[in-house]
Amino acid sequence: MFDLFFRDNNQGKKIWSTTDFEHTESEKVPILDSLNRIANKELKELSAENPNLLVFPLKLGAHDDDIGNQTIFDLDSQHNLHTQNLMGFVGTGDVRLTIGSRFDKDREKQYFLQ
Repeated sequence: MFDLFFRDNNQGKKIWSTTDFEHTESEKVPILDSLNRIANKELKELSAENPNLLVFPLKLGAHDDDIGNQTIFDLDSQHNLHTQNLMGFVGTGDVRLTIGSRFDKDREKQYFLQ
């Protein structure tokens, strides 16, 4: 299992610089394959494709906030992961991605995700 941590609204950060250990080249391929399954897809599309995906609010579009049209993250060709205003955690393949608040000072103390 590979744990990745980013903050919301990060302006794009390299995937490989966010973890606490060095990845070998053979580990990078499955990580990228897993992330590419959900990268650059709108939340409403991911929710429709994955009925067991827990999303809050439960009904996208119920609050006129346009949250369903946001992506969890975007991944560019340089392996920069760009986050927006969404926070939470999602797993795909052997990758667990947590997007915490930019306001929390510490990765271990994510008060918005308690």
